[in-house]
Amino acid sequence: MMTYKKMRQLRLIIIITNIVLLVGIPQLAFAHELEQNNGISAVLHIQPDDNPIAGRKTILNISYGDSAKKFTLENCDCKISLVRNEKVLTTVKATPAHLHSTLESSAEIVFPSPGEYEIRASGRSNNNTFPDFEIEFPVKISKNIKKDTINDGYKVLIFAAGTLLIVIFAAFTYIKNGKRYNKSTR
Repeated sequence: MMTYKKMRQLRLIIIITNIVLLVGIPQLAFAHELEQNNGISAVLHIQPDDNPIAGRKTILNISYGDSAKKFTLENCDCKISLVRNEKVLTTVKATPAHLHSTLESSAEIVFPSPGEYEIRASGRSNNNTFPDFEIEFPVKISKNIKKDTINDGYKVLIFAAGTLLIVIFAAFTYIKNGKRYNKSTR
């Protein structure tokens, strides 16, 4: 039978384990912000996992929309630029992200080094159905391919294995002490 003291110890172990898991595992999710200019709106998604790495090819997906519902990629001379310190580093043509995509574009770029950048999506209508626009998205690159990408998976694996070992040790200790307690009370 479990005593009140043992229940408190078990509850404390569970609480500590949950705190370690919540605080120790880095959060990788980022909110996608809707940006607008001249009636055109856009949302940027960066692959992989909105966590770009300097020196590696990065895929940018931008989903467009407009209040008048006249925007399509077919009618747009859309470009995506990589900007740092107000200097345009590269500009690429936005292409449809999928075969029949009319509102989602895709482009591939390489962030040269860690730091703060802007992704600038701009466009002009080929047939004057929507106004010209320029939408900017701030992006911060904190990882470099040379240092960080090799060990990231191992860090998470080691952390998870360590946490599992602590939980197993705590459970084993609890069970062992519980048996000893039961023998001494008989």
